[in-house]
Amino acid sequence: PAGRWRIPTRAEIYYMVMLKTYNRIPVLLSSGSYYWGSDGRGYSPTDSGEINDRDGDSGNCNVRCVYDEWYWTDINETNKSNYRSEFIWGDKQRKQ
Repeated sequence: PAGRWRIPTRAEIYYMVMLKTYNRIPVLLSSGSYYWGSDGRGYSPTDSGEINDRDGDSGNCNVRCVYDEWYWTDINETNKSNYRSEFIWGDKQRKQ
């Protein structure tokens, strides 16, 4: 189905940069390169864990899409409090 992959928000780009800064994930966004954010701006991570931004119109930007894993989960308002989030690589199995 459509809608699982999308351009990340500024906060999600920052989160990816911070996870890398603390060695929780491998490099997803290269320092000095600009990546599109969902707000139409370009964001560039620094080696110190910050992000620089600029208008997307001012140059070319790369795309690093994010996957909406929640699309396949069974989270709803009744069981939301029992849910523990965890970083998972790859696709989650779909129920048949």
